Order: sequence, then structure tokens, then C-alpha cells
Amino acid sequence: MKFFTTYYVEKSRFCLANISDYLRQDLSKKELIFIDPQISNLLKHSDYLNINKLHELAQPEALPNNQYISIDYPSDMFPERTAEFIERTNQNNERYGDNPQYITTIQYHLSMEKGLRADGFWAKEAEGKISDFESFKREFERNKPFFFKRKKILGIGNMCRILNPNQLTDKIFHYIIQQHRGNSLFKNEKNLYWVHFYGLAKRLILKYVPLLEYNQINVSVDSTKWTIAGLKLQKKYNFIHQQQVQFIDDRKKRFGKCGGWGVPSEITNEFFITYMNDLSRRIKVEY
Repeated sequence: MKFFTTYYVEKSRFCLANISDYLRQDLSKKELIFIDPQISNLLKHSDYLNINKLHELAQPEALPNNQYISIDYPSDMFPERTAEFIERTNQNNERYGDNPQYITTIQYHLSMEKGLRADGFWAKEAEGKISDFESFKREFERNKPFFFKRKKILGIGNMCRILNPNQLTDKIFHYIIQQHRGNSLFKNEKNLYWVHFYGLAKRLILKYVPLLEYNQINVSVDSTKWTIAGLKLQKKYNFIHQQQVQFIDDRKKRFGKCGGWGVPSEITNEFFITYMNDLSRRIKVEY
């Protein structure tokens, strides 16, 4: 399993960078880069601020061979716009279906409890309902022609709010395995060559990635959730200098009680490696 994370982790070879960071940071040392459209833009805008640049980069041969992009619209952050976001995601999947560096991303209906965070994002953990599986299956089948055409990456969205395995995730992951067995989607050189799960939580990684890999499915995930674990560890051992405390306080003022997702770059590597070592005890991880 390849593990992607934020650009400022020096020990990570695999980077998930939002479009703003992609345009202004030096990512030349990264082995693989996924470009994210930056969903936080949608809090105050009807579309991504760099939408023209995103479409420019999504054109065939616009990116270096080690870079990939998806212009998808995750509905788990804005459930009231689910139908719109699924449709816009599918339109881009079709538009760039022939580009091997465009990640065909599956977005689907995910049932959410009501509850907003201070910054406007939905704060509740999503469990989903079995009925949501029909939406996933429908969007998977609808988009199959776009990722089945060429050797491509398939992205599975709406995972970052699901923190624990449940009946819905059981059905989604087993459906992917069934599709692979029937079509060799994630192995055949002429077709798609790996599947990427956006924001996959640790409990889901430990349960499902071994099953996927046992079935010879190439897998990657991205996450910054480990930064929260690192933040708690720092507080526990009193390992935060005043500058770092100020950084975290600034984040909390900006994002509310659920802030603190970012950790200053000078102290990230230790906690990132600790997290990777913990995962590596149970599954094979490349980072």
C-alpha cells in the first residue's frame, strides 16, 4: 500500500497537495504527486478558485509522468449538494476519460447526521446506510467506461468521514473485490492499475487493505489524520515549544474547536514515522 500525505512531511515520497500548495511549494523531491482541487474553497464559493488551472492541468500530457489529478466534488462535506456534486464529478470523469493521469473518482450519496463545525464543514462522523451502497454501485457502474478504457487510477471518495468499519464499508470493499475478480480491473496492464482511497481512516486501512492486497489489488490511500494523533502525543509529553503552541492556537481561532489539523513542519517527521511504523507492523506500507 502506498501512503500519501501532505507536502511538508520530508520523509514522505508520496504527496497529496491541494492546488494552492501545488502551485507555490517546491515538490520536486516527491516521487508521486496527487493534485487535490481544495474543497475548502467551496465554503464560500460556488466552484474551486483555481478551476481554470485545474482544467488546464487535467488536459492530456499537461503533467509530468509522476503527477495525477482529479477535479471531483466530495459531497460528504456538503451533503445538501450531493446530487450536484455527483453529477459534476461524473462530467469531469467523462471529460478526461482518455487521460491516463486523470484519476477517475467515484462520488456517491452518503447519509450524514446534522451537525456543523465552526468553519461550516459537517462535523459528524458518517456511518452511512445500506441504502447508500446502491448509490455507490450505480456511480461505479456509470463511470466504469472511463477508467476501464486505459491504464488508470480509480479514486474512491466519501471515505474521510467514516472512521470505523460498518455494513456499508463491508459492502463497498467487497464489491470492489468482486469487480476485480470479474474484470482484473486493478492488475491488467491494459486497464486500471491501482485504486486510491481518499482520507481512509486507520481502522479501515487495517481491516480492508489486507483483503484488497490478498486479491492482488494495488492500493494507495491518503490521510492527514495522523497529525491529530501527533498533536495529542505532543501535548501529553509537554513537547510543544511556545512557537508551536501559538501555531495551534492560531489554527483553533481560525477553524474552531476541531482545529489543529496542521502540525509545524519541523516536528512532523517523528510522528509520521511513528505512525508508519505502527501500520507496518500489520501491513506492508510504502511512503
